[in-house]
This record gives sequence, C-alpha cells and structure tokens, in this order.
Amino acid sequence: MTFIRSFLFCLFMCFLSVANCQSYDFDEFNEINFFEGRYYLFTFKTGGSILRQFVGKGSDHLITVHENNIITEINLYEVKKIRVVDRRYINQPNYWFPNNQSNRYITNPSAFTSGRWKGNIQSVYILYIQGTLGVSKYVDITAGASLFGSKPNVGARLGNIKLSENFYAGFTFNYLHDKFNEKNNFSILKSYGLITYGNRNNNLTLGAGVRKKYDDIKIARSFQLNGMIRTGEKTCIIAENSLNLSDEVLLGHGLMFRFFNSKWSLDLGAIWNLEILYLDTDGEVIPYFSVNYAF
Repeated sequence: MTFIRSFLFCLFMCFLSVANCQSYDFDEFNEINFFEGRYYLFTFKTGGSILRQFVGKGSDHLITVHENNIITEINLYEVKKIRVVDRRYINQPNYWFPNNQSNRYITNPSAFTSGRWKGNIQSVYILYIQGTLGVSKYVDITAGASLFGSKPNVGARLGNIKLSENFYAGFTFNYLHDKFNEKNNFSILKSYGLITYGNRNNNLTLGAGVRKKYDDIKIARSFQLNGMIRTGEKTCIIAENSLNLSDEVLLGHGLMFRFFNSKWSLDLGAIWNLEILYLDTDGEVIPYFSVNYAF
C-alpha cells in the first residue's frame, strides 16, 4: 500500500505542476513563430548564447532584438538552437537544457516523439538493449533484444500531433516475441492511442488500447496513466500505472527517479507487476534500473 500511495501522490504532483512549472519550450529554429515582446535564448554555432527580446523580422533570416533598449540584429543562419524563455524566469542565471528523455516513461511512451533523426539507445538491466529513432517529426521506430538474442521486439509511434495548447495525441504499437518461451505466452502485441497533457518537462499521458497474448484467444483491454515531473535541471520523477482487463484485472505500478543531462540518463526505481521484459514478479515489488543515451 505504501508503494501505491507513493505512486498516486506522484501523479497528483504531476497534475499540479503542469500548469505552473519551470519549463522552456524548445523547437528547431526554422519552426519558431516569433512574437513581439517574447524572450528567446539564442545559442550560436560558434558557441555561446544570449538572451534577447524579439522586436521584429527584417527578412527570412534576419531578426531584430533588443536588450536594455539596445537594438541588434541576429542572423538565423548563425544560430544552432533557439529556446523560448518564460518571462517569469528571465532573471535566473541559468536556463534548463531541453529534456530529450520526454518521449518515454518506464515501459510506456508519451505522445511526444524524438524528432527527425533523433532518438535514444537504452539498456535495461544491462542485458537488454533497445533503440528508438525518429524518421520524421511525427514518427518513431523502435527495436530491441537481449544480448543473448532472445525477446526481440519491434514497434512504431505516430505522435507529437498538437491538438491544442498543452494537448498532444499519438498512437503506438509494440510486438515482442520470445522464441524460447512460446509455450508460456511470451509473444505479445500491444497497441495504444495516447493523449499527453503538458510539456516536455511536466506531463501526464493517458493511453487506451488492446493487449494480445499469443496462444491466448482473448484480447485484453488495456489502459495506462503515466506522469513526469522535472524537479530540477538534471532530475525528474516518473510514475507509471497500467491496467489490463480480460478474465482477470491485472494492475501494474512503477515509481522512478531519473538523473540526466542533455545526452545521458540513469533511471532508478521500483516496479510492481509492470511488464519489464515480461518478468514474473509474483506480485512483489522489484528494483528497476536502466541507462539511456540520447542522440
């Protein structure tokens, strides 16, 4: 019960933090819609960054900005990244780097995608390797297997579809087949529709779909509810909940701390009945850890 209460508390904090969070939206510079009076953090290809307030656009690649009423021009061809900065936090000495780990929780995805030719390589319990690659802004593909060649899985996600401010939609499926355990129903197909509320730092995701165990005639209705809070520049808390309905009700919970920078992350936590590589946990809470590299 203590574990479940911790999980519910984490989700409640996620809900409270989505609207009033310390977060910075990040996009590729050619997709930025500049608004007069808004603050932007410009990082240049030659190194270094400056925070300026947008004044106007001179041409397709030249914009006018100012600081303390001193007007300057910025050539966008010289810019590597642009981050929109919330006016409430412009007096802070540092700005958080973008959260490149926002496309995943513990076992389940969010509606956010990795981005074109971006992705990650994840090692779960050291022995299982899985990779995700974004082939466009809206589509990810995933594949993985253990170091011994067992439990190969493939998947894909269509996501990052903006419905309105702070609401995103997606769809995902995943197929895992363990050739050494066919008689124990270890071949499983899962597909979900996803709705994510929030931003890349603080969000909640609701998933609804089906889960099919091969050698089992029935298809289970499956639901998930996941939350993420970025508690600091390099830390966040993640909670995950799953519900499978067939002849019996199967619940799964997970609570995890993520320590990360712009490239690497270390996930440490505990799970209860979550399908981590389809381990048989016998209803016990077991530790969880993984290492992830984002590119």
